[in-house]
Amino acid sequence: MKTNILKISALCASLSILASSANAQIVGFNVTDTNPTPTSNISMVENSSSAVYGVRAQNPYASYLTSVSVKVDVTNTGTGTVYGVGNVGSGAGASAITISNDIYVSTNGTSATAITGIGAITLQGDITISAKSSNAMYSMSMQELRLYSNGGIHTLFGGLSISNGVIYSGKYIWDSYGSFIYFNMNSGISISAGVEIEFMKSLTTNAALNVYGSLSFHVGDIFSDIMTMTSSYAMTIGSSAQFTLILDYGFEALTDDSLTLVNGTITGSFDSDNVSIMNSITGEYLNYGTDFTVSGREVTFLRDITVIPEPSTYAAIIGVLAFGLAIYRRRK
Repeated sequence: MKTNILKISALCASLSILASSANAQIVGFNVTDTNPTPTSNISMVENSSSAVYGVRAQNPYASYLTSVSVKVDVTNTGTGTVYGVGNVGSGAGASAITISNDIYVSTNGTSATAITGIGAITLQGDITISAKSSNAMYSMSMQELRLYSNGGIHTLFGGLSISNGVIYSGKYIWDSYGSFIYFNMNSGISISAGVEIEFMKSLTTNAALNVYGSLSFHVGDIFSDIMTMTSSYAMTIGSSAQFTLILDYGFEALTDDSLTLVNGTITGSFDSDNVSIMNSITGEYLNYGTDFTVSGREVTFLRDITVIPEPSTYAAIIGVLAFGLAIYRRRK
């Protein structure tokens, strides 16, 4: 009887270890005071119901993580959250970290976040920061975001999940795997003068948006709002703010059709000084007062606008195809 009890106890202990192991976080590179930053690329494919980290820095070692110069590529085919670089600070004034290589994260689970934690983030070079999830996807999830640039064009996939923040510098191409780019914020974000952001989809925010830099938006449909404020907060338009609408292939507007720039409250104004419209196919800008005008939050087109390739573009495409066919036949 005693032997059976011992066997049962041992079995329970084994099951307990397995259960705790199943719930344990999976970490590719764990930051310590003697191992402060990864030196080789991190590539992980896991199937876990728990969190998966490419790089994890926890207190008291968060302050030691100052740079990630390797590529981080983390996939979780399970239901757990996935992070590329996690816990990068331990307080509002904590560690500053420079990211100078691509970060890709993907999960079938709760959410995917490429960079998470507290502290200043500096992006360096032509890099991609990408988060893909079946639910929430964030390029960055920070309590207090302070985003800088050391040069290059940074491509971001996934919105923001922050308490508040400032984008101080840089050039960004911002996209999402969803139908729009979502800034999930408690109090808001400011985009400083000199910052250039090209949004590949419309932007939705749930808190204040203060714009002093240059924002470009790709537009494919006359009936789509460019920016949507989902709360009572206002969007502030600074004196240095610039807004460019990039009309993509297939865009069509008839005379007197209107396009809403912001669905929500604004402080400041859209006018001829800060709104421009570009044909993405030709690269030409429409003329204010002849092709379009702005009143309040609305852009009104004064003539029919159709964005399709010019005949010369079609001729060039046909020429390339004919040349390729000729080479193919010669090789045959």
